[in-house]
Amino acid sequence: MLKRDINHRHNSFFYRTFSNPFFKIGLAFGAILFLLMFIIFIAEQKTNSEINSFFDAFWYTLVTITTVGYGDITPDSIPGRIAGIFLLIFGVVIFAGFSGKMASVLFDRQMKQDRGLLKLQKISNHFIICG
Repeated sequence: MLKRDINHRHNSFFYRTFSNPFFKIGLAFGAILFLLMFIIFIAEQKTNSEINSFFDAFWYTLVTITTVGYGDITPDSIPGRIAGIFLLIFGVVIFAGFSGKMASVLFDRQMKQDRGLLKLQKISNHFIICG
């Protein structure tokens, strides 16, 4: 294998995407959410008249992780309620982490802008006179 083939493979879209830690964390979160949604669907399907389809379990999962909590669908079984507890905690963790990351990015950008460390990309043919 040639050296440029190895470099090309490491620069490919799929390699960069799948080696990104945020992608791996997002994939893990998605898998956990799907597992909890599946547990709710299986546990509540026979005992709960409100959860009749996989979409109902998806709706409950979405409403619970966003902490909206309409109350139109609630789990009746013990496994469903335990999965609901994990969804509540998981939703708070996801949105707290996401909002913290967004605040950090915006704060970092503002600090760089205040210190004059951001590159001005659309400016050309200008002189800057200091002193």
